[in-house]
Amino acid sequence: MPVTELPGLPGEPPYPVQIALPGISTFREGYVLKFEPKGGDTWVGNFQRGANYFCAYLELHTDRVAVVAGGQGYVVDATRQVYQHTFGGDVMYLLGIDGTGEFLSVSNIDIERHSSTHRSWRSERIAWDGIGHVSLEGCEILGHARHFDDSWHNFRVNLLTGQHTGGAYPGEA
Repeated sequence: MPVTELPGLPGEPPYPVQIALPGISTFREGYVLKFEPKGGDTWVGNFQRGANYFCAYLELHTDRVAVVAGGQGYVVDATRQVYQHTFGGDVMYLLGIDGTGEFLSVSNIDIERHSSTHRSWRSERIAWDGIGHVSLEGCEILGHARHFDDSWHNFRVNLLTGQHTGGAYPGEA
């Protein structure tokens, strides 16, 4: 299913679908994406941004797309033109898990695993303020976590349970 990032809101109808957190009123231009689902109508989504700069999307194995708009995450059903659930708020990185339709959302302090319908787990705090060099190796997530003294510490997170070892806040996995 093609998804295209647009430079701004379209100037003519059909108007974009406004996607925001529950209870939030209409907003201005956010992160604008065009969706062309198989078996559905082409549409444009205007996603309300969170508090940071990171914007990205990740196509899942179904008609679902994980979207991060300024750190705020949404899982969208592209055929029905609605979001399934929200996640994050300070997401800095998305990483797909091959062949599963699931993904990881990485913030500055922790990691979450999501399916197309819900969050599977959320790790305990791994970093003071910064996670980098994240990669998948077998059944583990590897990376570096920033400590308050500006040092970086290696960590490992179990992909199945979310428990971690190492990092700035060592867990007990």
